[in-house]
Amino acid sequence: RYPLPIISRPVVGRSTPPSRSTNFVCRPSNFLLSSFTMSTPSGYGAIPRGNTEAPLKDQDSSPVVTRRSKPRTIFLVAALPLVLVAVIAMIVKHKRKVHHWDDKTTYYETRLFEDQLVNHFSNADSDSEGRFAQKYYEFGDHFGGPGHPLFVIIGGEGVADGLLYSFIYDYLGEHFGAHSIRIEHRFYGSSQPVLNPSDDDLKELLHPRQALFDVARLVLAKQHELGCGEKGTPTYCPVMTVGGSYPGFLSALMKIVHPDVVDIGYASSAPLHLYSHTSGPFSYFDKVTQVADDSSPGCANDVKETLVDVQQAILASDLDAVDLPEVAASLGICEHSMPKYISSKELLAQELTMLAPLQFADFNMGFYPPNDDSELMQACRIFQNSSTSSKEKFRAFVQMGAEGNDGCFDLNSVIPPGKYGAVSASDWSGVGDGPDGFSWDFQSCTLIQECGMSNESMFIPRTWTIEWLTDYCQKRWSYTPHEQALVEEFGFEDLSNVTHILFTNGLNDGWSAQSHLNNVSDTVTAVNFANGAHHSEMYGPRDEDTADIRNGQAFIKNLLVDWLDQVKED
Repeated sequence: RYPLPIISRPVVGRSTPPSRSTNFVCRPSNFLLSSFTMSTPSGYGAIPRGNTEAPLKDQDSSPVVTRRSKPRTIFLVAALPLVLVAVIAMIVKHKRKVHHWDDKTTYYETRLFEDQLVNHFSNADSDSEGRFAQKYYEFGDHFGGPGHPLFVIIGGEGVADGLLYSFIYDYLGEHFGAHSIRIEHRFYGSSQPVLNPSDDDLKELLHPRQALFDVARLVLAKQHELGCGEKGTPTYCPVMTVGGSYPGFLSALMKIVHPDVVDIGYASSAPLHLYSHTSGPFSYFDKVTQVADDSSPGCANDVKETLVDVQQAILASDLDAVDLPEVAASLGICEHSMPKYISSKELLAQELTMLAPLQFADFNMGFYPPNDDSELMQACRIFQNSSTSSKEKFRAFVQMGAEGNDGCFDLNSVIPPGKYGAVSASDWSGVGDGPDGFSWDFQSCTLIQECGMSNESMFIPRTWTIEWLTDYCQKRWSYTPHEQALVEEFGFEDLSNVTHILFTNGLNDGWSAQSHLNNVSDTVTAVNFANGAHHSEMYGPRDEDTADIRNGQAFIKNLLVDWLDQVKED
C-alpha cells in the first residue's frame, strides 16, 4: 500500500508564518524519555540540513594556490575567506524564523517531497509524470533520535506558509523529543499535482482519500529518513497527526483509515458531525449567533434589524441593472468590484446581506482571547450604535474587511474565480478568492458544508438544501454531491472501535456545535475550553492565554504521555 518513496530534498521557502469545560486533572508521568534508544541517524537516514541544491556564490576572486610546491599555510590562508563565506551562507540559507513563545525563537526548514503520487489509486504511477513535488515544513531541533515521536501537522484549505501550532512542534515537541513536519494540502499553494486541472482531474484528485494517502506516504518516507525502526522495536517513532478545522477532520480520519501508519490523532475544532450531517443545517450559525449575543447582549437583535432594513430598502427601490453598482457603493462596496452575475435587486440584496455571516464566521473563529478589542466585539459595537442609521452601520461593518481598498469592500475577495463563482458559493461560511478559493469551492461540493441561517439566527433566514448545492456544483464542475458519500467511505460516524483520538474544542467556536464534545471511550477523548475559539489551544503557551487553555494544555500533555506509553507497550 505504501511503496517506499525517494527521500525529499530541502528547498528555499518563505520565512514568515501566519500568525462546558472539562475539569482538568493532571496525572503523573510514567513516560520516560530516557528509556528510548538515543541513536543518531547516519547515512541514508541522516537529516539533510539547509538548501543543498543552490550553490554558494563565489564572493572571493583571489586564486587558490593548489600546487604541491607551495606551503600548506598559503593554501589555508587563501581558502579561509571562501570557507567563511560558505559557513555564513549556509547559516542564512536554512534558518527560517517562525514563532515566539516563552521568549524563545524557533526555526524551521522548507522542503519538497518530490516523490508524492499524483493519483494513489492509479496503476500508471511508475513514471515521473505520476509524481509531483509536495511542499512541507520541518522542525527537528527537539528530535531525540529514533524511538521518539513524529508529529505530523496536516495542512488545509490554503497555502501553507509556515510551521503552525507552536504548542505542538515546540512545547510538546520539546517535552517528547519529537520531530515535527507540516504538509501542504494538494491543490493549495505550490503543491499542485496537475496544472490547469480539468473537471475530471478535480473529481479524481481533489478528494480527502487522496490527501490521506499523501500524508501516509510522506510519513513512511520521513520515518525511514530519520532512521526509525518497525513497530514493536525500540527505535519505532510513534506518529501523531495534528490538525485544526478541516485538517482536524483529516487528522481523525488518518487514525481511522490508516491505523497502521498513525498511532494518535489530534483533532482540534474538527466538525465531524458537519460531514456526517448529524448536527442539523442551522447549528453552525445558531452557535455563532449565541456567542455574539452572550458576549455583547443585544448584538444579535441589532445585527438582524440592520440586515432586514438594508434588504428591504434594496427590494423596495425602483432599480435597473445599471443602478446596482452605485447602490452597492453607497453601502460600502467597491463599485468596480460588482460582478456581472448580480443583475437584479433581489440578487444584490441576497449577496450583500450574505457578507454578514461571512465576516462574522471569521470574527467568531478569531474570538480568543475573548475581549473588547476583538473583531467580534468591534462589529457588535457598530451594530449597537443607536446614533447611526442602518445604512451607516452596514457600511461601517463591511469596511472592517476593506483591506486598503480606499475604504470600500472588494466583493472579489469573497468570490472564488471561474465561471459561476459567487458570494453565495458552496460553503456559506466563506470560500475565499484566488486559486485556494477555487479549490475549496470545489472541495465543499465533496465535503458538503451544511450551513444555513435559521429564523433564530442574527442573519437573514436562508435555508440550505442539497438541491441548491447540487445546482451550484453542477453549473461549476458538472459534479453531483452525495450527502452520505464520506460517511460510507470512511465510517467516521461510529468511533466505538477506534482508539487514541483527541478532540479539542473552544466552546466559543461556531464549529464546536458540529464537533465531538464528549468522551466516546477511554481512548477517544474530548477536551473543551470555555474561553476558547477555533483551535485556540494549539498556539503558545502565551502570556495572554486564559486559565482554561493553560490547564487544558497541561492535561493534553499528560494524556499524550499515557497514550504514547501505551503505543510503546503495544
